[in-house]
Amino acid sequence: MCRRPALLVFLTGLRPLIRTAGTGYEWLARLVFGSGPAYAILRSGVLPRWTGRLAYAVALVNLAFVPSLFFGTDAADFYSAVGWATPP
Repeated sequence: MCRRPALLVFLTGLRPLIRTAGTGYEWLARLVFGSGPAYAILRSGVLPRWTGRLAYAVALVNLAFVPSLFFGTDAADFYSAVGWATPP
């Protein structure tokens, strides 16, 4: 029996379960649900391996810019939400 589809079914069912813990855990539910398909691409071989690796690379870049959500709108800061060299 193939366990790969079972992982996707498990993660799909886990998302609403995490959401029942409170609205503050929506980000965690999305993270758990979103990590399943990028993992399944690498393990199943349905798509070329570079597709799964590219998905992980994009996820890491997005993770690197999470602090920009908390540093305000001052364009002088590196992690500013408005970025560098934007007009005031």
